[in-house]
Amino acid sequence: MSCIDTIILALISLISVFSGFVGFYIKYLLDQQNETKLLNRRITEDKYRIILVHMLCAVEPMAASYFSMDDPNIKTFTNRNKLQNYFIKKVISYYYIAMLYANDSVLKEMKKFIDLIEKQKKLKPLYHSLIETALAMRKDLWKKGIKIKVEDLIVLSDLTSQNH
Repeated sequence: MSCIDTIILALISLISVFSGFVGFYIKYLLDQQNETKLLNRRITEDKYRIILVHMLCAVEPMAASYFSMDDPNIKTFTNRNKLQNYFIKKVISYYYIAMLYANDSVLKEMKKFIDLIEKQKKLKPLYHSLIETALAMRKDLWKKGIKIKVEDLIVLSDLTSQNH
């Protein structure tokens, strides 16, 4: 084996080792990127979940009893209207915070919900708006279109409940 053959063989070995390190590093970067995206989506999903619970409670304050909430203020309200106003204010504050991470359609639907609840307090449009907001959040989280209609998701017992 000549000196040139040895050098060529050494270069090939060196290139293989180097390309292995480069491949490993690229895979590491892609894995980190995917992990970060997944973590961000989980965090956003948790935030959206909290917003939707508060939106539901703004429509029907007594629904708060169905959720475990760490907010000590909720138990202090004995008047349904005051509790509802408290939840409305929470939704409005979440709306402003959502401007940091939510996409445009989620913000528009949240704004529409807030405008409806502030102006008229009629239940059917509120539930409709709440579900539109949830669908916009779903679209933002999963980056897919939505085929189901809002009317197919409204639970009639919510609209006909005796508590309203």
